[in-house]
Amino acid sequence: VETARTVDIAFQVPGQIFSLDVEAGDRILAGDVIAELDKADFELAVDRAQASYDLANSELERAASLAERGVAADARLETARAQFSQANVALREAKRRLSQTRIVAPFDAIVARSFVEEYVNVTSAAPVARLQDVSEMRIMISLPEELAAVARSSPDAFSITASFPAVPGYTAPLVLRSFATDANLTAQTYDVEFAITGDTDQRLLPGMTADVRISTTSEESP
Repeated sequence: VETARTVDIAFQVPGQIFSLDVEAGDRILAGDVIAELDKADFELAVDRAQASYDLANSELERAASLAERGVAADARLETARAQFSQANVALREAKRRLSQTRIVAPFDAIVARSFVEEYVNVTSAAPVARLQDVSEMRIMISLPEELAAVARSSPDAFSITASFPAVPGYTAPLVLRSFATDANLTAQTYDVEFAITGDTDQRLLPGMTADVRISTTSEESP
């Protein structure tokens, strides 16, 4: 059993972790806060960039006014415009870095594991937590070539269900999601991925094994 996607999520800026709000096994929703860095240095950087921006803006307004009256050369105005543009970019960058001191869940997920603890210094791109998208659970099987040929051309000709040794009493219908066309050269099989449809049993977890039953829609036996 696999999840629709598994993502190791990380900060895009380095810093000290101020709070870690998830633990392994937690179910979280899109937008929930996962972790935050200490913001003090990033807030100071925004304040410095804002001060430089305000100064450059004032200088631009002064240079524009002098240029209109013919008191100053156009070169001074162009210089002021360039400095203002640089200050504007620096301010936007500082604000962006401040916003990156917080990680939020990009989708509904289960926290498979966390890799860090509070108050630890982390580098950018260092994994903080592993998220599993459980909005759709999937099963990968390998089909022999004679069955793969029919399944590829007539997927609706089969009825496919899965049962799970670890979840007795639960049987799930499956639908085709992907069909790999490069064969395993040793076994001469093709990987096929199915999605579990209907309500998923909450006992089902990624990594569990499944017994997949494939029969033609007209057959009563496997």
